[in-house]
Amino acid sequence: MQLRARVAKSVIQPILKYGIEVIDPPNIGKYESVMTQAGCVILAANRHSAAAAVRGDLGMVSIESSIAKKRASAWHKMVDTPDELLHAVKQPKTTGPSQEA
Repeated sequence: MQLRARVAKSVIQPILKYGIEVIDPPNIGKYESVMTQAGCVILAANRHSAAAAVRGDLGMVSIESSIAKKRASAWHKMVDTPDELLHAVKQPKTTGPSQEA
């Protein structure tokens, strides 16, 4: 069972959480449902089992809380980035009319 839980954590969760720092999924409940269904298969539990119980047995946190953690981490990285690096990203290089030939 531990191998199956690791597969769910390393294969399914990254797919569901890809780019979640910058996009806002319209329905996080669907993400939770996918992980609960995978957990029920792993545990051979009834498909109507409580999501919190399934996550607890597998040692997983909810998708919503892991999204919040990823967003907080991304915000922290952005805030700690030196200003000169942020200015370099914000100012696109443009070619003026005098530089075109």
